Amino acid sequence: MAPASPPPFPPPLSTTANG
Repeated sequence: MAPASPPPFPPPLSTTANG
């Protein structure tokens, strides 16, 4: 399985939606 590192795609929608 993939490592615990964060995924390559941009931050969660939680941040983008705020902007």
